[in-house]
Amino acid sequence: MNGDVVLVDPDARGPLPLDPLRSRAGWSRFGGVEPAGWPVVTVLRGQIAYRDGAPGGAPRGQPLRYG
Repeated sequence: MNGDVVLVDPDARGPLPLDPLRSRAGWSRFGGVEPAGWPVVTVLRGQIAYRDGAPGGAPRGQPLRYG
């Protein structure tokens, strides 16, 4: 059985970058906010999809459609 999980480093700090944020408004009030912790590994359907700030492998998701 495959599983989805996100491992978070609770001690990681830094401002939230604006580039990966998507919004119909073209901006986000979360840009520049400093979150408490940061994801370091994401496992999607049993395969690593994100590790240490970079995608892992080919994209497997689909973009959201607004409207």
